[in-house]
Amino acid sequence: MEISMGPFLTCFLTILVLTGYLYIVLYKSRTIFKCRVKIIFAVMAVIMIRMLIPVNFPFTYSVYSTHILKGLGNIVYAHTEICGKQVFIFDGLLVIWVVGAAVQLVRYIRKRRMVRKYLEYYLVTDKEKRAYYDSFLRAAGIKNMRIAVLPGENGAAIFGLIRPIMILPDYMLEDQDMSYIIQHEIEHYHHYDLWLKWIVDLLAAIHWWNPLVYLMRRELNNVLELSNDYVVTKEMTEREKLDYAQTLLKIAKLKQKRNRYALNLADGGCLEVRIRLLMEPKEPKTRKQSLTILGHMIFIGLVMLVSVIVVPEVSYEEEVEKGDTFEITPENAYFIKTEEGYEIYADGIYRGIMEEVDETFKEMGIPVYEEKGEQEQ
Repeated sequence: MEISMGPFLTCFLTILVLTGYLYIVLYKSRTIFKCRVKIIFAVMAVIMIRMLIPVNFPFTYSVYSTHILKGLGNIVYAHTEICGKQVFIFDGLLVIWVVGAAVQLVRYIRKRRMVRKYLEYYLVTDKEKRAYYDSFLRAAGIKNMRIAVLPGENGAAIFGLIRPIMILPDYMLEDQDMSYIIQHEIEHYHHYDLWLKWIVDLLAAIHWWNPLVYLMRRELNNVLELSNDYVVTKEMTEREKLDYAQTLLKIAKLKQKRNRYALNLADGGCLEVRIRLLMEPKEPKTRKQSLTILGHMIFIGLVMLVSVIVVPEVSYEEEVEKGDTFEITPENAYFIKTEEGYEIYADGIYRGIMEEVDETFKEMGIPVYEEKGEQEQ
């Protein structure tokens, strides 16, 4: 198995398709699939992990392109000589990716440590206040969560994985508002939203060069809130849903005045959609809706399957088949030894493959390189 740009292209295009699909599901579709839309992010995570292994597996089916990808292939597979060794641009890009990912991961871990240290300073220690908050946690069956009340007009959030900290505003809110806020954050904890967000944050740090990753992370925040609203309010009356929506508006106003810390699971960008969905009348589940959900699941499954099995690759075979003539000299040509044989390149273009290097080429001094760029003796 050799490193190839094919898996990168597959994953990039697949995430692009799923991001557009996610937008349609969130903002255009009116099916109850919104409460299950987090599965899209699980699929995206699998695809992004696949991108971390940029090789073609034995079961991979390669689709070769001689036109669309040829220009990109000429750039990526171009090479130069450094200290007597052939260095490919593709290898250089991989090094830049790895170094950048390491830097982003260190920054991410450092930021989380700083945030936790800051929150621990504001943990609730007053017995009376702690008893009030613990009553909600006990009712939800949670024992390892702590409460931090931040000064100023801050929004509500939840932070951490092993010993999570619920962040509440130090602002005079009615008991009903506080109850809705705490219930909302508890549901994030129960449905493992913190773990999903943490995984996506790590993948975003690793795939720092991909703009689609940041868009996906933003939409994940919105999905977490939409899904959570559905779970919290599915048993509420219309009046209670209205009260819940008013609580969201109150918290949104606090968020607008708070720019110091980005601790919330969502930035309020989908507030209008959340309110609209809350106020929509609940429709009974029908056969059509069940078939629609099944169609969504089949589509997502096929996308994931294609992203793992089908890989586009650049091919220069058409140029050779057309009878193009080219000159082979030690200055413009070289061989690369692979598992299939010896690939020959002239003027930076793939010209074909041979089982063995002809003695004539050896006598001419045509360089023969291993896949890793080391010249054969």
